[in-house]
Amino acid sequence: MPKVLHIVTSLAVGGVQNHLKTLIAGLAKHGWHSDVVYFKDPAMLAELAPLAGSVRRVALGRWPNPRAFWQLHRHILSGDYDLVHTHLLKADAVGAVAGRLAGVPVVSTKHNDERALLNPAVAAVHGLLCRLNARVIVISAHVGDFMRTRGRAPSEAMVRVPYGLEYSSTAPANSARTGAGERRFISVGRLDPQKGYDTLLRGAALVSRAAPEFRLWIVGETQVGGSGYAAMLHRLCEELRLTETVRFLGVRRDVPHLLAQADGFALASRWEGFGLVFLEAMAAAKPVVATNVSAIPEVVDDGVTGLLVPPDDPAALAEALLALVRDPALARRLGEAGRERARTRFSADAMVAQTVAVYAACAK
Repeated sequence: MPKVLHIVTSLAVGGVQNHLKTLIAGLAKHGWHSDVVYFKDPAMLAELAPLAGSVRRVALGRWPNPRAFWQLHRHILSGDYDLVHTHLLKADAVGAVAGRLAGVPVVSTKHNDERALLNPAVAAVHGLLCRLNARVIVISAHVGDFMRTRGRAPSEAMVRVPYGLEYSSTAPANSARTGAGERRFISVGRLDPQKGYDTLLRGAALVSRAAPEFRLWIVGETQVGGSGYAAMLHRLCEELRLTETVRFLGVRRDVPHLLAQADGFALASRWEGFGLVFLEAMAAAKPVVATNVSAIPEVVDDGVTGLLVPPDDPAALAEALLALVRDPALARRLGEAGRERARTRFSADAMVAQTVAVYAACAK
């Protein structure tokens, strides 16, 4: 049985980590044994561990850390791996060198249009490290363009493999709910500036004035933005008099169930490499209101499966939300189209099969 070592920077709750769960489960069906090394944030360890042969933490500590590098290098050598697959920038950097020195081919998946790569010095180093990879998987055309132009990754090594979901595990489109008469929207994502929750709250304030039945549930906790950004969001919620309209639910493991109780999904991201949560919303037949940035238009078809608006524009966001609050038939039509698009274009089976093809082209 061929063996792959996945190296991921963090096991915090997020789209990359949920993607890794789906990928490892699918790879097992294709005969690949997967082990995992991570550097920090064990929040999803319990969910990932049953799927992998082993999950080990290597503490990266102060960056760069030669000791952590040699730990990882020895782990690769002792594991007799056919392939190393890295996820997120620090894992990409350490894994590329450790894997190459161990004589094992390295595949890197680029999950986002990373802001760090806007720094020319970081981009130059990133470009050199990418040349150690046998292949660079990009999850969207936008990420591919970004990695080529900003991240200086070689275009000849790139392969596009979009995210996919295992749809048999998603919740039904509707389920029993409380709050009769409410029009409830849900937003799921880390509480950090990338996700634009400040814009979403300002838009929600405009919607609630025009449609008192509007409610917004926010699922997620801070990671990148730190506690200061999360605290700012709670203060803003009070300043905008949204305490009866908005609920902060923290990290939840029952997102499909929450989506089934919602009338729609909203996220005001400033950038997104893909946005796995959009597929989750579409799979639950929920219309999506999102920003027309980065890879989002590749996932959400504007006017067909959702409504896209400019970033950092609370008024435009409110207008789109109000359109769905006031027109349930439109919301249902967009939601049904979204479910069909997700199932036909973004399946886990297709994602895993394409990844296995990449592995086959690279494995030692």
